[in-house]
Amino acid sequence: MKKNLLTIALALGFCSIVSATVDADVENRLNSLNCIISNPSDPAAIKMICRLLASKQETEKLIGRTATYFPFFDQQLKKYNLPEELKYVTLLESELNNREVSGSGATGVWQLMADVHQEFGLRIDRALDERYDLLRSSEAALKDLKRMYEAYGDWNLALAGYNCGVGKLAEAIKRARSKNFEQVKNFLPEQTRNYIPKFVAYTYIMRNYRHHGLHPRLPNIDMQVVGAVKVFNYMTLQQAADVTGVPLTIIKDLNPQYGEGFVPDDKEGHNLFLPRRVGPALEEYLAHPDMKGSIALHFSPIVITDGVPALKEDPNYFMSVYTCAEGETLESLAPLFNCDAYNLALWNHLDPSAPLTAGQELTLYMPRVAPKRA
Repeated sequence: MKKNLLTIALALGFCSIVSATVDADVENRLNSLNCIISNPSDPAAIKMICRLLASKQETEKLIGRTATYFPFFDQQLKKYNLPEELKYVTLLESELNNREVSGSGATGVWQLMADVHQEFGLRIDRALDERYDLLRSSEAALKDLKRMYEAYGDWNLALAGYNCGVGKLAEAIKRARSKNFEQVKNFLPEQTRNYIPKFVAYTYIMRNYRHHGLHPRLPNIDMQVVGAVKVFNYMTLQQAADVTGVPLTIIKDLNPQYGEGFVPDDKEGHNLFLPRRVGPALEEYLAHPDMKGSIALHFSPIVITDGVPALKEDPNYFMSVYTCAEGETLESLAPLFNCDAYNLALWNHLDPSAPLTAGQELTLYMPRVAPKRA
């Protein structure tokens, strides 16, 4: 996480004060983390975890931002049957800043390079840069990670290759005369050597933040209640704002892929990300004879937890309580409420892997559908 020198010094001071208790707790949990990394209890990972805990406000903001993005990533992870913690790569790469562009030109939350990821079919030009598209970029990034894992058979090496590039990884393997990561890492760039313990640190935080008194600091509700609408015909973002009543600033924030302010005409369609509550209004508009083509609605759930003021007074949402029956799980209940198990866990401050019990009450937050225009 980006900090000035004073912040870093304070974080290190915090670590030294609480190290005797925090380090022991962290190490015990790391040993049972069930992580794809071969050595999760690396001392470097513990040190990075401690720094994230010291930067409480920034870490809580980062956790809160996952509400917008992780449901989309989970779709792709399930599609390609990949480990769920691969979505934490985005925390390392961009801190979930969808407008992030590195000095080398890596773009979006997955920090994709144009020369590498055009091979996965991403469109990259002035009108549309799909490295910003949450679904298309996730698909490309995960295909890249899967390809490297299949080549090396080790997630340590696959993640290292994602960070430094296949060429540098191949050179490091050649110099090490081994595919054992502990030997290969000595020949990798310093940033990549730190990448693996950093990945472990973020994995630990996302699975254990509740144990450390951290609470997600969530963004504006409409930036959380996001769906992907497939648009086939030319439409400006201003049109989308006019039809749905959503401020243009929010539509632009959710759709930085459209650099010139419009969705290009395409028979395959392009994703337009919008607050879920306005789906019916946009659906009616797109169904008009002048907007030929069908649309596919794949809406993400709402996430409303601590930090969202005056929820009960918000006319766009309502709260409900569900009582669990025997044998039900977050995964089985999510489709019933048109949401994701990850979000059910956030709403109720639960570990996503924790079992439910008969009679347990779950708090749900549901959108009020926007009325269709006359």
